[in-house]
Amino acid sequence: MSQEKSPEKPGDPQLVKDIFERRQKTPEAAKKISALFGGSPLRQPPSGTEKKKLPREYFPVGIDMGGSEIKIAQLARIDGQIELVKAASARFSGQIHKGAIRQLVSEGGFKGESVVGLSAKEAQIRILSLPPMPASEVEGAVNWQIAEDLGIDPRKMTDFSVDYAILSESDKASSREKKVLVAVVRKDVVMGKIQEIGEAGLDVIAVEPGPLALFAGVCHFLPPDETKLTLFLDIGYDISSLSIALGQDIYLVGDITTTGNLMTEAIKDYFQIDYGDAEELKRQYGLEDWTSAPAIIAKSQAGSRDISSLRPALASGLENLIVDIEHSYKSLSNQLVRSGTGDLSRIIICGGGAKLKGIESFLRGPFNIPVEVFNPLNNILIDDELISRFDIKEAGSGFGTAIGLSLRRKEEDEAAKSYT
Repeated sequence: MSQEKSPEKPGDPQLVKDIFERRQKTPEAAKKISALFGGSPLRQPPSGTEKKKLPREYFPVGIDMGGSEIKIAQLARIDGQIELVKAASARFSGQIHKGAIRQLVSEGGFKGESVVGLSAKEAQIRILSLPPMPASEVEGAVNWQIAEDLGIDPRKMTDFSVDYAILSESDKASSREKKVLVAVVRKDVVMGKIQEIGEAGLDVIAVEPGPLALFAGVCHFLPPDETKLTLFLDIGYDISSLSIALGQDIYLVGDITTTGNLMTEAIKDYFQIDYGDAEELKRQYGLEDWTSAPAIIAKSQAGSRDISSLRPALASGLENLIVDIEHSYKSLSNQLVRSGTGDLSRIIICGGGAKLKGIESFLRGPFNIPVEVFNPLNNILIDDELISRFDIKEAGSGFGTAIGLSLRRKEEDEAAKSYT
């Protein structure tokens, strides 16, 4: 933020409000999906026959921090095409510490503006149903209902940052009832993110819920069918989330228990092997069968347990994943406004867990709908140096949130810095 528009001290709550909250210039203007809710489709390159080579336009650095892993990505536009120019990732034992973030930012050569993601556990995402009311009254109604849902004194809402967007489906409801997507997070959590990244040398211009930034990135590369329901699974190492969207509107977001770490732990305990060996088995075999026991299993203390595949070891976690999907869909079904959209049309898997072999066919079985892995790097250019340093294509599904955070428009960044 510029000094002229933000004279407050770095620790002042007003800074949180400026960065986290987005408002229209006039209260009469309808609330739109804002910078908080991730990037929107990027501007198309100018039309015409101009062949002059344009300078590379850098986008903000997208920073996706889990409980014990971090992924950073930066995009740029060159001659009308989007390119991944910088990327880095690291996993840590225990919580990520500031020194590790500084080191990763320095080694990756990241500079300038950044957008930081909040996990599904840090930012609560809710859908509120509000009666017909003027646009100027929506914010007050949202704060009041959120306070009631959280079970706190409305006067303590000053401890939270709240942003909202009126879903487009509200305009089609005969009752004119407003469906409002709300994100709420404690201000001290936001300030902690801003401080950590600031100390690493980057200028934080926004803090966003990661699941919504990921969804915006998916919509950019895989435009949704406006009449269909899509379920998104973001399976991370230690934090995972599930979202359901109708077209470009999200109607449900929540964290789920199935994570990459828990799957590895389950394999380790089932076959009584080291964690590293369990991780290697998960990476090599996933849910696919093998004809003979790998050497790792042969030397284990598994006894008479089934060693024909990893499915028995992962049975409990996979069952929980199916239950989470079914429960989330059922809880959402009664909220839908438009008729003919009651069934899920597809499942999109993101995050490191999307690399689990056989996960697509496993989910396709009980739901009998298309299942696909989202890899944002399949549709963009990649800097040659990145390709030479590590297999970014293979790791691409895990960078969905970081890329979604980087896919921000400059207009949104400027709007985030001042409002009335």
